[in-house]
Amino acid sequence: MTLINQAFLTGGQFAASIICGIFSYADEGWRYMFGLSAIPAVIQFFGFVAMPESPRYLVHKGKYSEALDVLKRIRNPHDAISEELEEMRVSANRNSTSNEATFRQIWRHKQVRKALIVGSALQLFQQLSGINTVMYYSTSIVQMAGFADTSKSIWLASTTAAVNFGCTFIGMNYVDKSGRRPLLFASLAGVTLSLAFLSGSFALMSANDPTSANYDATAPLLPCDEFSTCSTCIVRSEGSCGFCLDNLKGSGSCFAASGNSSSTCQSSGEDSKWYHAASCPNWVSYLPVLGICLYVFSFAPGMGPLPWTINAEIYPMWARSKCTGITTAVNWMSNLFVSMTFLTIVSAMGESGAFLFYTILAAAGLAFFFVFLPETRGISLEETETLFSAELRTPDRAKGIPYARIAGSSVFEND
Repeated sequence: MTLINQAFLTGGQFAASIICGIFSYADEGWRYMFGLSAIPAVIQFFGFVAMPESPRYLVHKGKYSEALDVLKRIRNPHDAISEELEEMRVSANRNSTSNEATFRQIWRHKQVRKALIVGSALQLFQQLSGINTVMYYSTSIVQMAGFADTSKSIWLASTTAAVNFGCTFIGMNYVDKSGRRPLLFASLAGVTLSLAFLSGSFALMSANDPTSANYDATAPLLPCDEFSTCSTCIVRSEGSCGFCLDNLKGSGSCFAASGNSSSTCQSSGEDSKWYHAASCPNWVSYLPVLGICLYVFSFAPGMGPLPWTINAEIYPMWARSKCTGITTAVNWMSNLFVSMTFLTIVSAMGESGAFLFYTILAAAGLAFFFVFLPETRGISLEETETLFSAELRTPDRAKGIPYARIAGSSVFEND
């Protein structure tokens, strides 16, 4: 069910990217892009009016008849609704020591604290692995790869949204067949490898980028003298500079773009060509685009939806809403941090260094989850609170739970 939600989310992103591509040809098309976003927002507002309350929340508040009505709305008529309601009631009574969980109560409860650390790490590494650098800055990354034309780069970037949407259905198909752990490991391993591929692609592209003869890093006389290569001259100058390339020498000069720049360049030799609106010739330009698609292909089935899925499963009912709120805050704070620092990291470390940095972070997340992440497939929400309990050390109690290594981890035992 969580992945169905994710499919609609990524489908909306794909539709938005198509709309952006269409309006990229219009003057000030970005105004239409933003303005049209009001339409689905209004639809969603009225949709919330008809949305039922969570039955577990109603049971927790003692509103059993309302909870039963909601279950009848959202369950199949042949389901054992009364038994499910009774299971919720028993769980609510067992955890009724406090009407509302506080962060102090959560932190002092060993099993819930372990679950909260793992849940927060899931949301943290989802963002630190660079997903929103790819989704937010996909057009900029494509332009870094040498595709300077804005409309073309937007349409190429929309392929990542299409891959993200399509591959969500892979996760939907395998999340209950393979389990959460294997799917997440396969996804994060693919993310790590594709980030390494992206880093290598930009390194290879930089090695093959035509150099500028008038480059001066210390005291450039003219604004265009600060760009060392053809692609940086065109992309980073945002159209104010162009590159005159001598195809025989494989190098050229970056100078200010003006009405007669193309004629001036061509008059300098028959092998010279002016590059301004178009990208510089580079046989590896498509490799970063391929790397982005491989990244999203790996991310979408697992690391995209599973942090939300697992966080919805690993907390006892008395702490579930508070813990979910905390981990959601971790997700958005790390999202803010990563999205605000990406261009700064690229400026400081270069494209290749930036994606190598994200590769290391993704590999660190893979190692962490291999040690500390339990399997939650086939376990009811009322049973998952025992996943982080020391009781799982006994063979009978662990029966039917595929993985419970976290219960014996030395990291969490030093209380």
